[in-house]
Amino acid sequence: MDSDGKFPISKIKAQLLRDDDVGRVSTKAVELIAACSALFVNDLARSTKDASHTRKRKSSSKTNATAKDVTLVTLAQIKKSVKTQKEYGFLEGALDGVTEKNSFRYDAATAKKRKRLEDN
Repeated sequence: MDSDGKFPISKIKAQLLRDDDVGRVSTKAVELIAACSALFVNDLARSTKDASHTRKRKSSSKTNATAKDVTLVTLAQIKKSVKTQKEYGFLEGALDGVTEKNSFRYDAATAKKRKRLEDN
C-alpha cells in the first residue's frame, strides 16, 4: 500500500495472473479489488485501534503529533483483533508466520515511514 492508501494495480494483476484458472483480467476488475482491499485494511486497522483504546492501552499505540489522525497499530494488536473479533475470524492462522521483522520486507519506504512515526 502506498502513502495514498492505494494498492499497486500492477502487483495485484500479476498476483491474479499467477492463478492458472484466471485468464485475462480487466483493469476495472483489478481497480475494484485494489479499492476493496484498501477499504478492508483500513477497517481492520481502525477496528484494531478502537479495540486497543477501549482496553485502555494507549501506551501500546503511538500517535504522531505532526501527522493528522495517524495512529501506529502494532502487528500484535492486529493479531489480537483477529482472534477476538469474530468478523475477522476467517484470518485466524493467516498471520502466524508474519512477524514485525518480516512484515515490511517488501516495502523499504513503508519501513522508513514506520520508523519515523515511532521516533516521534
